[in-house]
Amino acid sequence: MIEYALKYADFDDIKLCLELFSKREVKVVWEKTMQNDKSFIKTNLIVVRVFFWYGYGE
Repeated sequence: MIEYALKYADFDDIKLCLELFSKREVKVVWEKTMQNDKSFIKTNLIVVRVFFWYGYGE
């Protein structure tokens, strides 16, 4: 569910995902499934910048 939301959901859905699951859980899924996936480069940049670097959800 987390992986699908990170790959295909819009901004608000990803925010909801971070409310339902811990930031750590979301980050672990991102690291395992998306971090090195070249087909999601733009999505990865948004996820990392908005949700991980700037501390959204903390």
